[in-house]
Amino acid sequence: MATAMSIKALHLFSNYKWTGPAEPAVNLAAGLKKLGLNVLFAPGHDAKGQSLIAGRCAGRDLKCVEDLRLGKHRRLLSDRRDAKRLAGIIDAAEVDVLHAHMDNDHRIALKALETAGHRPVLVRTIYDGEPPVRLPGDADALIVISKKVGRWLAGHHRRRCRRIYLVDAAIDTSRFAPRPRDKETARRLGIAPGDIVAGIVARMQKHRRFDVLLEAFARAAIAEPRLKLLIIGRGTHADSVARRPVEELHISERVIFAGYRSDDYVSVANCMDFKIFLMPGTDGSCRAVRECMALGKPVIAADRGVLAEIIDSGKNGLVVNDRVENLRAAILRLAGDRRLRRRMALAAAGKAAEHFNIERQAKEVQTIYQTLLSRTKKSRPEKR
Repeated sequence: MATAMSIKALHLFSNYKWTGPAEPAVNLAAGLKKLGLNVLFAPGHDAKGQSLIAGRCAGRDLKCVEDLRLGKHRRLLSDRRDAKRLAGIIDAAEVDVLHAHMDNDHRIALKALETAGHRPVLVRTIYDGEPPVRLPGDADALIVISKKVGRWLAGHHRRRCRRIYLVDAAIDTSRFAPRPRDKETARRLGIAPGDIVAGIVARMQKHRRFDVLLEAFARAAIAEPRLKLLIIGRGTHADSVARRPVEELHISERVIFAGYRSDDYVSVANCMDFKIFLMPGTDGSCRAVRECMALGKPVIAADRGVLAEIIDSGKNGLVVNDRVENLRAAILRLAGDRRLRRRMALAAAGKAAEHFNIERQAKEVQTIYQTLLSRTKKSRPEKR
């Protein structure tokens, strides 16, 4: 079996924005590098050759491949040039594992392998939390974050990939670790010591079910005067989706719009007593849910996507059919029982520490690489 030091892995990410699964992809590559693998990362670039992801890679001491465009969407001429350049990189670096993270880099990888003299194994990570899933072409292995998606792919795309591995999505558990609430942050947000804070981290978009959340919260707030709602995020439809409805429901004094947070995000998120999450976004792994669990926050979640696989309902949170009355009841259940919140908080933090840490994810992916390479070693020509 190949040793970690001998494995050369090239990760492809066809987007230049720090959005969706960009952070999980970069974190995985950095985690593999820490294990001793020789890792390259090829991020997407915009029309001016800029990449927000490249800067993040530098901060994690990841070596970037800068001469690929890797656009998010199919562009015939650009993708053709990328495939030709990628084939040259594969041959020059003698890449062992080509790891695709998005649809278009998967397509470009397949095209590059048609002309590359050296043949690495092709691995694709699927970040979708529920089927159906698009699969642009074949792969030697698929890595999925959802059991449901894995079963669906096994039934619908077995010919394209016979090896499907379930690997839990990871977060930086050292950054998101349980800690006391910062009193100054809470004060600035308008949170009093006796308040019970429900929170959500999500872009304010029409499909994220803010209408259900706000109506349920408004009804719960009538019964529990200590309740407040902390909304972390931004969105082009923030006024119509959240701000105006809050005014119309007469709960303005109970809702805190924290906006987009960067440097103090952890401190602000830690002001929650529990989190609510109803609709996964572009990152199907629901990273914000995992982060809040790592902070020791129980989660009330809708039974959508991978949420029911992340949250063990009744143990570290509650999974509900997210109708208004169901959500209202769940909010009041957690708000009214401090012991239950404490028990679920400990369970949430424990699960995150054990299952969502980057080192564990990287070791599992390293094992997948080694297994694939050991199976293909006999079919590769010996070097002379």
